[in-house]
Amino acid sequence: MAGAFTVPSRAVRAGLGLALALLAGGLPQAAAHNPAVPLGVLSAGPALGLCDEAAGGELPLLIRTNIGFARAQTDGTYAFGCPTLWSASEGGATLSARAASGLLGVIGNQRLSLSTDGACSFTELPATGGRQAFDVAAGTDAIWFLERGGADPAESRLGRATDCTDSRIAGPWTDALPDTVREGACGSDRCLFVSGARPTPSLWFAPVAALAAAMEQGATADALWQQIPLPADLAPQRLAVRAAAGGLLWVAITYDGGRDLLRFHQGADGAFAFVQRDPAVVFGASASDELLGPVTAQGAWIAAAGTQLWLLPQGSDPARAWQTVGEARLSCLDAINDTLFVCNNYYDVARLDLPELGQPLSLHRLFAVDLMQGPDLSCLPDDQAAACEADWIHLGGENALPVLPARTCAYGRPPISEPPTQPETRDPGLLASTCAPEQTLSTQPGYGCAVATGTGSLLVPLLLLLLRRRRLRTV
Repeated sequence: MAGAFTVPSRAVRAGLGLALALLAGGLPQAAAHNPAVPLGVLSAGPALGLCDEAAGGELPLLIRTNIGFARAQTDGTYAFGCPTLWSASEGGATLSARAASGLLGVIGNQRLSLSTDGACSFTELPATGGRQAFDVAAGTDAIWFLERGGADPAESRLGRATDCTDSRIAGPWTDALPDTVREGACGSDRCLFVSGARPTPSLWFAPVAALAAAMEQGATADALWQQIPLPADLAPQRLAVRAAAGGLLWVAITYDGGRDLLRFHQGADGAFAFVQRDPAVVFGASASDELLGPVTAQGAWIAAAGTQLWLLPQGSDPARAWQTVGEARLSCLDAINDTLFVCNNYYDVARLDLPELGQPLSLHRLFAVDLMQGPDLSCLPDDQAAACEADWIHLGGENALPVLPARTCAYGRPPISEPPTQPETRDPGLLASTCAPEQTLSTQPGYGCAVATGTGSLLVPLLLLLLRRRRLRTV
């Protein structure tokens, strides 16, 4: 008898698979992980679409979470950006950066992947000479990254990637392995800052435009780099450049017992000089508290640690003192387009408008993880779409996230009458690339989770059965 093969639609496979995962919630879990929480905001834009915030201001468009990305859609929900596409072993896009041009770089399993469509699809950027990517930073029109080949600093490479090209160059570092790369304001120009702590603490900077030109031409750039003198008594376990603007450069130092901030000032000659060490106790933090920032927005530097939010106002004195703003226990602090976004209560993202000194903080809640729904599969081939469905079934199911969140435009946004049939990502900076290379990513999900014994172990074969092609008889 003749037969025909049919394939359930992507929506049906995802919905049925997730429903099965949720129904199995009472069974022994396949894996135990931390709950889904936001980690920071990578992109924001003005209120667009059907679910604009009533109070005005910008909305988060691309959010990092510990299970993947959340991509804003016009119906008030957020599409899940699946970690399999950037080879992450479990989720958490903790090493990621988005350039002002819209290019996104993510490191997963020591490999760098790039996206030109707002974390919908990714292309892996192959490493050179067996090196591994270990830090990434945003530039104005490019993604900067560091590759390490081993314990020899000379084997490390600085990389620069756009959506069309990528190039690498050896640095001036000979005494210390480069740890962190950041782009920041440098006088009237932009500079790239690189720090290293082992075996000798070191800090360098170079002008971005000249450095990029040298990398494109394959020329040596040693003459472009300047080393910043450091105090002799640092004893760091790690140095990490945080930010540079307004003549100040901030470097976080991790040492045996906690974290502090090192403050540098750029003089009229363009050189940076050490100003002071801002102890973490200034921010009301204990040794176990994360030091957030500083970031610059609304005419000031803002930092947070422990339960305190602090502000460093504009001024000409490089040693001016921090001022307390108020109490808030935050898990992220980002400044985009002069707007402050914070992760509050380890669950939601809010906009923070700096109050007058002595006034209470005002947080405008904009995002919570229960606004996440399944991935947007329209930009993916079938094999990667299936891998993304598996990610959502696994990670969304573990967090009991709904298959389709209620489109109520909650969190201060007005209601809508009908959701759009084709939600679109709301980021005007993310344009389709005309020179994107072929997809080379592995589509095999790799979680490394131990599957529990008992009836819960039936979940995996049932899901596989659900997703397989079915042969139907013809009449």
